Amino acid sequence: MTDFGTDFNLGDDLDANLSVVSGVTGLGQALARRLRTPRGGLWYAPDYGTDLRQYVLGPVYSARALEMAAAAECRKDERVEAARARAAQGDDPSSVELTIDVEVADGPFSLVLNVSAVTVDLLRLEA
Repeated sequence: MTDFGTDFNLGDDLDANLSVVSGVTGLGQALARRLRTPRGGLWYAPDYGTDLRQYVLGPVYSARALEMAAAAECRKDERVEAARARAAQGDDPSSVELTIDVEVADGPFSLVLNVSAVTVDLLRLEA
C-alpha cells in the first residue's frame, strides 16, 4: 500500500482533538483544500490552488471549464496519476455537484464536492 503521508484531519475545519488522517482520506482532503484555495493564495507556492467558486459565480456557468480546471489542479499533486471530473447541476441551481475520478498507485477513488459561489464542500470519498 502506498504511503500518501499523514496530515491533520481538516474535513470542514480543524478537528479540536488534532486527529490525523492518512491514505485516501488524507489525499482527498488535500485535494479539496487545493480546489478551494485561490491561485497565489499561498505565498510559498504561487502555482498552488484553483478556487472553483469562481467558476459558478456570475451569469455564465461553464461545466466544461469547471471540470477541466478541477482535473488539471488535481493532477498537479504528485500522488495523483490521473484525474477526470464531471459536473452535474443538482436541485439547487446555485450549486454544482462535482465528481472527480482520481487514479493513484493503489487504484481509483472518487472525490465528490459541492461547489457554489460561497463554498467548496467535500461531500464524500468513494473508494
